[in-house]
Amino acid sequence: MKVKKSEIVFLKINCWEGVSVGAEHWYGVLRSYDERHNRIDTELQRKMTAQDVVHLNKKRGMGHDCGYKVGEFTTCFYTRRSVIEKAKRVFRRHFPRAKVLMLGDAGTAQQQPVIVGPKDFKEPINKLVKEAEKINWWDNEEEMQILWDKWQKIWPLKYNVFSQKNKK
Repeated sequence: MKVKKSEIVFLKINCWEGVSVGAEHWYGVLRSYDERHNRIDTELQRKMTAQDVVHLNKKRGMGHDCGYKVGEFTTCFYTRRSVIEKAKRVFRRHFPRAKVLMLGDAGTAQQQPVIVGPKDFKEPINKLVKEAEKINWWDNEEEMQILWDKWQKIWPLKYNVFSQKNKK
């Protein structure tokens, strides 16, 4: 299946847990491009629950009420899985012409897993990602080059073409 650049949306997930003191949340942004190659970013949000409000007012307010209210929107999620599930719903609603949702970043030339997409596109790409993970990506350049060549036959974004052979 041929997929155009404008039909692919990328989910970029960030988390500062373990990096920044007190960080406990995950964040997600859906990134796509229009026909003119203009970037479109959609930050994922959810409504705060009563439990969220109690927790955040206590944690961030050092025991004082910070003014968080039930039903307010937040970009904070508690798990990576909850970011992905929200992304699937937003993807379907906000990008009706898009065919593919990938986990990763449009700015990388590396293989990235497909979350949502046509079976004949999703399965071979996800298989290549798993094979690349098994060999620890470019740590094994010869095997990875073989995977990379297979990837280039599937991958529609030719602006992103990169080859280890060209690095030398």
